[in-house]
Amino acid sequence: MRSYKSLNCSHTFKSLKKGRTFFSPLLSCRSLSSKEPNHRVGIIIGKKNGNAVVRNRCRRRIREILHFLFKNNSFDKCIDMVVLPKKEATVCSFDMLKNAMVNSSFINYLKNV
Repeated sequence: MRSYKSLNCSHTFKSLKKGRTFFSPLLSCRSLSSKEPNHRVGIIIGKKNGNAVVRNRCRRRIREILHFLFKNNSFDKCIDMVVLPKKEATVCSFDMLKNAMVNSSFINYLKNV
């Protein structure tokens, strides 16, 4: 079972513009604390990042890493989050992407939203 739900409404994506932003060489992330009972995550990856196979592979990798993060870390509040992978995230290895998202600065960022 997933430890988060999917963001799928355009008004929730727009509301995250007020949230905090995290930048790394492979992705950027916007998040905001939520009153929902579960974490909600949206992944936006544009066509310039590659064809459908490449974009979906990157999306699946990010979902797996987020599942690992939410399962192994306890957060005080629920989070609404949008992940925006960069072109480099589509060509890097899974371990490289996981290290970028599991590093302490990203987890501290999520805990301080």
